[in-house]
Amino acid sequence: MANSSSAYQLNVPARQLERAVKPRPANKVVVRAKSSNNVRAVLVILTIAAIAFTICWRYVEVYNLASELNQKQTQLSQLNAQNSQLSMQIQQALDKTTLDNYAKNTLGMAAPQKAQYVYLDLTESDVMGSSKATVTNGSILGNFFKGIIDYFK
Repeated sequence: MANSSSAYQLNVPARQLERAVKPRPANKVVVRAKSSNNVRAVLVILTIAAIAFTICWRYVEVYNLASELNQKQTQLSQLNAQNSQLSMQIQQALDKTTLDNYAKNTLGMAAPQKAQYVYLDLTESDVMGSSKATVTNGSILGNFFKGIIDYFK
């Protein structure tokens, strides 16, 4: 007996052979078509989600910028009000009566009397000249006292 193994015996009925060699069902091809449709559906959903996220993000940014703009406008109006108030204080401080009161009451000043006014004659031209006289200690003191006497004339 050369081949006494049961593996080489082909006494299997024809019906069992048909079941064993049955072709693969066509369902596999349909499953692949369904999976490609599923992939497309997932991609479409992801694309729509990305677009929706981008739109929402844009609205959030617009809202943040609008609130920042409102904050800056409020700050601007406050600064304008402060500027107006300071301008009014400056105008009041530069008023003649306010300055007179401040000078009299705070600084202890008084209005000048007629004797304190000095009038200058500006009809003469301003000309400078040099003196060739030698200066000595005695002449410096003499010139000093002469200047004081001329001042009080």
